[in-house]
Amino acid sequence: MKRKIENVLVPFPTGMLSTVRAPLAMPPTYARSLKNMYVRADGSGSKRNGFVAEGAPLTGEDITSLFNYVTRSGVVQTVAGCASGRISVLENDVWREVFSGLSNAGILRSAYFDDKLILCNGVDDVLIWNGETMAPIVQWITDPSTGLTRVDDDTFTIESSIELYAVGSEIQCLDTDNNVFSSTVASVNTSGDTLIINLVDGIVPLGLERVSYAAKPPKFREIYAAHDRLWGIGDTPLSSGFGDSDNRMRVFYTSGVNNPTAWHDAEGFLQSINLTDKTNTADELLSMRVKDGLTLFFGRENIQVWGGYDPSVTGDFTWRQTLPVGAVHPALIVDMPNDIGFVSKAGVRTLSRVLQTEELAIGDVGREVDTQFAADVDAILRDETLYQRAASFSVVAQGWFGFHLNDKSLIFQINGSGQGWSEFNG
Repeated sequence: MKRKIENVLVPFPTGMLSTVRAPLAMPPTYARSLKNMYVRADGSGSKRNGFVAEGAPLTGEDITSLFNYVTRSGVVQTVAGCASGRISVLENDVWREVFSGLSNAGILRSAYFDDKLILCNGVDDVLIWNGETMAPIVQWITDPSTGLTRVDDDTFTIESSIELYAVGSEIQCLDTDNNVFSSTVASVNTSGDTLIINLVDGIVPLGLERVSYAAKPPKFREIYAAHDRLWGIGDTPLSSGFGDSDNRMRVFYTSGVNNPTAWHDAEGFLQSINLTDKTNTADELLSMRVKDGLTLFFGRENIQVWGGYDPSVTGDFTWRQTLPVGAVHPALIVDMPNDIGFVSKAGVRTLSRVLQTEELAIGDVGREVDTQFAADVDAILRDETLYQRAASFSVVAQGWFGFHLNDKSLIFQINGSGQGWSEFNG
């Protein structure tokens, strides 16, 4: 007589998801498919509850990036970048637009520094948000050139570089009492080595003492805060392939410490380090991190490890080693409580294991799902739209982190009874 089996009870697979093992050879501690499940401390499984709406809807907008910001008074704000090029802020369940006109060709990235939120996208000016206003970062540089002479209310001459006074650029005139008068360059003419600069407004003071020009950092696509400075990477929009830029292996940093606007030195020069000669393969910088006193520069093909704190010419910042594994996307790098996880072309890796082995470290945290990640990485590198949607996230309180790529989210969980991967959807 045949038996009709309606229910089969099996222990929860505490090893979680595995895509590298054949289904018929799968140990009972692993599952070929595991969706929307947590592993509890007692070894049982728990289904996730899904999503909860956060705040009021931002009507009429397609949100492409979200950032958290806490004001000095302790107010929590949500900053949203939208496909329309607008940036809006949610505070006390009310949205308000704070900036507009951004290109949708770039992906907004952020850094928190000096109680400010710094935003960049590789296309537009780097922005700074202080909880009230958002504006491009501008640094005023005093022009040390000779021959500064007042001609009339809206004209002065100076023996300087014409590149500093482009039509439409902002300038400041200061008198002997340090009063500041601002205007915009209307036209520039030359007479030998002398520039004749005409302004839109008649603000040139009688006691003209010096002139300052507005200097902005490059239009970075990635920005990071470390060692009391801001660091900028890339000056072209992020894409799945190598960027068209002479600076793709150059990292810029603020000349002044604890100052988000001080990208240029007193003479107006940007400060940077060219990392090209520290690798023997073609590469492009994507992002950076700091771990255990070491500074890690993530390229597409390699990770460079640097030691020290001060990157200036007289500082102690020095190259230590180059590791032959890279990241596929700056958003697919996640900070963990005691490590850094990232997605490479070969799968998921942790920095600690890569530093120990100085190789791909097949036995790393992603060993059970590397075939899945490798396929998903291949998919996003072939599809620019999928590449732009890549993201990472972590919930330290619940003991998990994850990556979103190829329109699916894979979550790694760890607790006392088990650890492994699960797919979250819906």
